[in-house]
This record gives sequence, C-alpha cells and structure tokens, in this order.
Amino acid sequence: MEGRKPDYSFLMDYCGIGEEDAAKRAEDTVEAIRAAGHHVYKCMESRRFATSSIHRHPAYAEVKARFSEPEFSLIELGCCFGTDARRMLFDGLDPRKMTVSDLHDFYWNLGKTVLFKDDIDSVNTVFMDFAVPFGEGGAGTTAGDFVERFDAVSAMAILHVLSQSQCTQFLQNVFSSLKRGGTLFGLCVGSSEEREWSTIPTDGLPPREPAPRHLHSRESLEALLLS
Repeated sequence: MEGRKPDYSFLMDYCGIGEEDAAKRAEDTVEAIRAAGHHVYKCMESRRFATSSIHRHPAYAEVKARFSEPEFSLIELGCCFGTDARRMLFDGLDPRKMTVSDLHDFYWNLGKTVLFKDDIDSVNTVFMDFAVPFGEGGAGTTAGDFVERFDAVSAMAILHVLSQSQCTQFLQNVFSSLKRGGTLFGLCVGSSEEREWSTIPTDGLPPREPAPRHLHSRESLEALLLS
C-alpha cells in the first residue's frame, strides 16, 4: 500500500496484541470484505479502520464527560467495524448506554469475529438505513423508537457518502433522535463549493438506486443544519 503507514496502536492496546498480529487481523478483515463482494472503501484499503479517530474530535471531551451520567445514552451511526465504539468503551462508557447502527451488520460482525475478536453483545445494535424516513429503513424503525432517545449522536465520515436528499433526511432523523440539549458530533469530507461527486457504491449493500454523492461546502452544511 502507498501513503502513510497504517496505525495499529489502538487495535494493539485494546486487544493486547503485537503489531504483526494487528496487521494480520487488518489484512484478514479486508480480504473477508472482498470475498463477500462488498465495496472496499479507501479507508479500508489504507487500514485506517484499525485505529480510532473519535477521541480527536473537538466535542469528544464534552461528550465523554457525560458517560457517567445515569441516564446518558449515545448512538454511533455508521459504526462499521466498531473501532470508535470500542474506543468509547475503552474510555469508560457503559456498553448498555450505547447503541450502534449501520446499513447492515456485515462490517460490525467482522469487527467481532476477525478484527477485534471480542464479545460486546451488551451493546445495543440496530441495522437500518438512517437516510430514509423512519419506518422505511427496516424492522423496528418507527418514529416512536427514536424520537428524543439519545443524548449524543456520533456521525463520523457519513455525510459525504450520501446523496443530497439522503443527507437532508439523515440529519432530520438525527435531530429527531436527540433529546433536548443533545449533541451531534462528527466529521465529513467537504468542498469549497457545494457539488456532486462520484456515484454512491452499492456493492453488497441493500438495494439502492445509484445516485451521485453530494459534497457540502461549509456554508451549505451550516445552512442545512440551521434549517
């Protein structure tokens, strides 16, 4: 692989393994994705999934400080293999206060069986399409299941893989899910000017019509968040 050397430090610390074993687990994870016919994103090719980034977010310290609150609850959207989820558990979040979600459970299960090889079944899971109106994304996804349910929503590296309409619906669902005074935190790729870019990958995903992904500018995303 070209570019920056993969960082396996979190995988090593969390699992108590050496760098060689960590690199082997990451390679096995990517090979399992290819073998199943799922899309291999660039972050997977570069093995960036092996280390957590959520703790570097400016809002993370504030969210982390609430982990000990008895009624605190958090959902991580786009959980993928569960690297950031495990970072939050590593930092003291009770797994019973966490829900993780993605389009399907394939990557999450790889995290349990290949990458981390652990058992965190006490974490709540809901696999659905969060970019469609509640009730259309899978079983148990009525609006009543999510309205004002979470104190914090993590959405790391999601918006730029959605179409413009999906991005709008996704954020509507997120804000419906937050309790009053709750926190949405995340990151996404953007552009100096709002524009469309490559087609949304659909390999191995639930049926979706191919559509151009949308890049927001800072101004367009701020306007959408405030609308």
